[in-house]
Amino acid sequence: MDRLGGEGFLSLRGLAEYSGLSVRTLRGLIRRAVAPLPYYQIANKILVRRGEFDIWMRQFRRCTKTAGDRSELDRLVDQMLESLTTRDGRAQNPAHAAREG
Repeated sequence: MDRLGGEGFLSLRGLAEYSGLSVRTLRGLIRRAVAPLPYYQIANKILVRRGEFDIWMRQFRRCTKTAGDRSELDRLVDQMLESLTTRDGRAQNPAHAAREG
């Protein structure tokens, strides 16, 4: 298998080519205090397993919502707010409603 197609190890240059990130950025990601990039060091050579890099990258995945797209959390919050609002639009005091009911 070629260097980029296998599950093997990549040098920082190879990883930079694979990921599109610079070697400098990769070195910074290795030194991060939170969620550092996992690596192996033999003498002065830093190597990263391609599969571990792919797994590590998943934590940075972001999805953008379209204007009309609403998350399940948004729907639940709306339902909760509706349940706490009286028919005339004023907010209920949950403690007061519990005493009356």
